[in-house]
Amino acid sequence: MKKRLFKLIISNVFILSLYMSSLITTVFPIIELTNSPSHVTVLCYHHITDEPLLNFSTTKAIITKEEFESQMKYLFENDYHTASLSEIEEYLYNKIPLPEKTVLITFDDGYESVYKIAYPILKKYGFKAVVFLIGSSIKKDENSKVITKFKHLNVKQILEMQKSGVFEFGSHTFNMHRLVDKKSILTLSSKEEIAKDFEELNGVFEEIGLPKPRAIAFPYGHYNKIALEISKKYYKLGFTVNLKDGTIYKSSDPFLLKRIIVSPNTSKEIFSAMLKGSIKNINIIPRYPNVARLIINEKEQIKSYIIESFSKGNANFVAAKAFFAPLGVETIWDTQNKSIILKKGDNTLNIYHPDGFAVLNGSPLNHKINLIVKNGKAYIIPETATKYLGINLKKNNLEKAFFYYKE
Repeated sequence: MKKRLFKLIISNVFILSLYMSSLITTVFPIIELTNSPSHVTVLCYHHITDEPLLNFSTTKAIITKEEFESQMKYLFENDYHTASLSEIEEYLYNKIPLPEKTVLITFDDGYESVYKIAYPILKKYGFKAVVFLIGSSIKKDENSKVITKFKHLNVKQILEMQKSGVFEFGSHTFNMHRLVDKKSILTLSSKEEIAKDFEELNGVFEEIGLPKPRAIAFPYGHYNKIALEISKKYYKLGFTVNLKDGTIYKSSDPFLLKRIIVSPNTSKEIFSAMLKGSIKNINIIPRYPNVARLIINEKEQIKSYIIESFSKGNANFVAAKAFFAPLGVETIWDTQNKSIILKKGDNTLNIYHPDGFAVLNGSPLNHKINLIVKNGKAYIIPETATKYLGINLKKNNLEKAFFYYKE
């Protein structure tokens, strides 16, 4: 597989200042991703569903079976090694190298969907994974007295998964997976309370026949000095969680290990960037309603741009000149004829305002191309024009992202 070189070239603060000041009149490359030093990427999943995502809230903790299957297939086809916790320990404590392409697959909370959906897929590809269990949820399911939104794993399922060699299990605390004033109970508890919780979790593991956990995933990724101090007495590894970076290195603190949440509707391109450790700034862009992303995948590098944009119905209109310039398209706004002229190679596309009448290389097209003019600038639905200019553009509506593969 070809290696790509990437490099971060403009800070996110600069981008936000441009956006907030509404001065985006040209294209600003926001990331140029470079190969990171040897690292392991830690992926964090929660619940997997075989139902449409429309049936759930907008939480970032639920993905579809199809998405998970696609991501595992990508790892398999690109020769990724799935690590165990013991391998991560050796990597961090004894600096034992791992294969260049290594991931640690983790699941938080211990939902039953991990058994019903993820387990068969992981077995299919010969992968390993870790589930961080909430001790109290195991007892609740066994007693069948508490009904939760998503069922948790029961003891029989846990033991089958552990025996298979596909899964190992870690701590998500016994009963500290709760928030008070947006703060994890773990960070509000005393040394004695934390130690008692960890002891209870160990007791559950022993009771059901699991090895003592060697790692903890801090609930919500929250921790403090006291939580770290007590964790080091019970575990060898501690994991946090975030939406931007899941890379760990030989030099990483074993108790501050990053994981990246794999959100719903993560495109293949974004998933690939996660694995390369180059996702650090790209995820925040879709939160802003008036920008879209253009990602150009060239032979040696990936470049990402933010473009002024707005939505109308199901269509995303982008500032034409800003969007097409990185694609090597000459863009001319003909004020006299109220048309935009797009030129690339031997192709010239004229689009007239306001009726959308379009002409390609002197010949009228049999359909219109929407063109909107606002504040003296032309906006267009990019995919309606790129196909006439020899540009193979892919689109992800939910991310407001456009992908172009440049040979």
